[in-house]
Formats: sequence, C-alpha cells, structure tokens
Amino acid sequence: MRDYGLRFALIIIVITGYFFILRPARGVINERIFHPAAETVVSQHPELNFKGDGNSVTNHILISQGNQLDEIYFTVPFGLHFLLSLTGLLAIQAKSRYFYILILIQFATGALSLLFFMMTNLIGLQMISLTDFLIRYMNPLCSLGLVPLAFTLKKQAADERRT
Repeated sequence: MRDYGLRFALIIIVITGYFFILRPARGVINERIFHPAAETVVSQHPELNFKGDGNSVTNHILISQGNQLDEIYFTVPFGLHFLLSLTGLLAIQAKSRYFYILILIQFATGALSLLFFMMTNLIGLQMISLTDFLIRYMNPLCSLGLVPLAFTLKKQAADERRT
C-alpha cells in the first residue's frame, strides 16, 4: 500500500512541476525560437498567415490555397502527450530507460519539426506538411505508445521469470 502512495505522490509532484516549471519554460522557448521561426517563414510566403503570440505554446499557420484553408499547428514539444506519458510510465513503474526514450522522442520531434518548418523557405510548402505530421501524429503516437509498450514488456518479463 505504501508503494501506491509513493507513486501517487510522485505523480502529483510531476504534474505540479509541469505546470509551474515546464509549462512556463515552453512559453519562453516558443517566444524565443518557434515564434520567430514561424514569423520568418510566413513573411516569405504570401499564401501563409500566422496566428499566435509569444506567450502561448501553440502557433497556428493558416495556408490559403484558392478557396481552401488549412491550419497547421507548430507547437513546442514536452506538452500534454509528454505529461500523460510520463505519468503513465510512473504509474506502471517503468524502467528508467523508458523515461530517457520519452525525453528523446520529445527532443527529436521538436527539433525535426523546427528543421522541417525552416526548410519550407528552401524547398516549399511540402515541408510544412511534414512538420504538421510530426507534431500532430508522430509525437503523440510515439509518446503515448511508449506506455503500453513498457507495460507489455514488463509483464512479459514477469511472466518469463515465473516459468
């Protein structure tokens, strides 16, 4: 019973730390890195419009092509999917390597999305689609998928020890 109480306390500490430390840090990262990158790319493409401010962590890029209007999200990593995955890994008592993998996933998707977004000026609007794909699909899939993977492998290892 004490083990569950410690895990619960650790999860509460992580959630509190997220809202008081990581979330404001994400705002600063957006203000200093992602927001200027978005303004630079949008300034060179007349079909793009930029919605966002430096205080939030999500930038919205609107692409208008004819009568069609698409919205691309350009966000800072270590958001909600990171928090959910982190609390899930804590809840199942995953090995430390999964926490490192989660952090690596966040850094990799953040860096690649920023790189692809900045390459829009060199290559074209197709790179914005890759940015959107990374942020909208790959980051959540890899982050949230890590929890059931860690749980399954932990359960498999426990079953193998029993036999």
